[in-house]
Amino acid sequence: MANSPLDRSFAEEYDATDPLAGFRGRFVRDDPSLIYLDGNSLGMLPVATAERIGKVVRGSWGRGLIRSWGHWIDLPRRAGDLLGYHLLGAAPGQVVVCDNTTVNLYKLARAAVRRRPGRGVIVTDDDNFPTDRYVLAGVAAELGRELRMIHTDIDQGVSAETVSAAVDEDTALVCLSHVAYRSGALADMAQITRIAHDRGALVLWDLCHSVGSVPVDLDGCGADLAVGCTYKYVNAGPGAPAFLYVRNDLQQELHQPVQGWFGQRDQFAMGPVYDPVPGIGRFTTGTPDIIGTAAVAEGVSLLAEAGIGALRAKGMRLTGYLINLADAWLAPLGFNLASPRDTARRGSHVCLRHPEAARIGGALTAAGVIGDLREPDRLRLGLAPITTSFTDVWEAADTIRRIAAGEDATRPRGMPGWTARTGSQGGEPDSDGDTGSDQELSCSFCGQTRWQVSKIVAGPDVYICDGCVGQAASVLGPGGPATTGTAAMARLDSHATGQRCSFCGQPFHRVAGLAAARDARICAECVELCEEIFAEEHA
Repeated sequence: MANSPLDRSFAEEYDATDPLAGFRGRFVRDDPSLIYLDGNSLGMLPVATAERIGKVVRGSWGRGLIRSWGHWIDLPRRAGDLLGYHLLGAAPGQVVVCDNTTVNLYKLARAAVRRRPGRGVIVTDDDNFPTDRYVLAGVAAELGRELRMIHTDIDQGVSAETVSAAVDEDTALVCLSHVAYRSGALADMAQITRIAHDRGALVLWDLCHSVGSVPVDLDGCGADLAVGCTYKYVNAGPGAPAFLYVRNDLQQELHQPVQGWFGQRDQFAMGPVYDPVPGIGRFTTGTPDIIGTAAVAEGVSLLAEAGIGALRAKGMRLTGYLINLADAWLAPLGFNLASPRDTARRGSHVCLRHPEAARIGGALTAAGVIGDLREPDRLRLGLAPITTSFTDVWEAADTIRRIAAGEDATRPRGMPGWTARTGSQGGEPDSDGDTGSDQELSCSFCGQTRWQVSKIVAGPDVYICDGCVGQAASVLGPGGPATTGTAAMARLDSHATGQRCSFCGQPFHRVAGLAAARDARICAECVELCEEIFAEEHA
């Protein structure tokens, strides 16, 4: 390649030879202009998953009803075996899809500590993901054990040397993340596991940020236990069920504390006492999430088709490319790398430290580049190998550079499916030939139908008229929030936790306020887009 790595054409040439490029088209992309670098928080929706869920809902549930339990009941174990074989390096019968990561962590941590009676210490690190630290603190309190925290460099991650210094003959359990949630630092699973075993301790690995992005070899490393989520790189969707791994020879030894009926031997005998089923099934609890588990199976199948080796190779190239651009463009603007520089020591996300990370991150989102923020002052960019292009990386770095330099960071934006509909002040349908449900469109903010207003924008299952766009602009403007208009509209600020824009779906903390009326919400950026659509329609 003759082009400079700083030229956009360099990224385009990389994309042209990328063996995984074809997978990008197999994900839902309602806004092709959006650059999504947050797949390490929530993966994108595979087209096949949407279709699979539709079949489960309409077919297995809608037609099959309770008869479908005949093939549903083993789905968590079948999906677990898929995960184990393709992504976790685990032989069949050791992985099951169930519950969420927090619950699974509690079940396995408590079982492991009880399996080491007479040992009084649980070891983790102070940069471990909060839920891990909270759960382990709770287990330690319940069982009268000490929680020993290893101090970790939040940019470089936990090292085998610090683990070795913290683990002794009084240690019952070591619980660490394979890939650090903040920096992306990749721990040496094999060496740390050996250190713990040499001292007689069990090891529990959190794989949330590694499964689907880096190869994992649980059996080869001699790992005891592991948990992980499936809504990040596995792309199984928000709230998708998690998984757990228990090595074969430990399954009969460990007694997990949440005794649910799906872990019961001969469960439909409805027996009077708990008698756990042999094998990995004893670590399940209640009725499984079938729709979510189907999404897990579909996500794993897609990654298996790509191949974890190819995904890892691309992930290393993507993160390396981003770091090179950051060195050239962003370091002079006050950015510092907050992830390991060594490619082999990081997963598929990169952190960039800057004192104004929050401001820059907000402007980045407004420009159509979705990343993430992590305290204290870091932009976290997740480069999911199956959905991220090299051009995405170039565009993101270029946009960050322009924002940090105080330049215009506007990018071409589009909202496919957003259309302006002309109404009629006379209260009758116009002559554009619309029929059926289209004639019943009404503004989600004021309730007026399209025939009672001048114009209305139809977005994804939400509508807003020109009058309410003007009212929202006033509410969100510097003069806000008192306005007059058909809708009883208010500005949501500090009390808007959990609220999202009904048009773009962005959460409150990523937009500059929300205008709200009835059950509808709109952010300032979407107000501007609606104004542009109305202006184009008028022209």
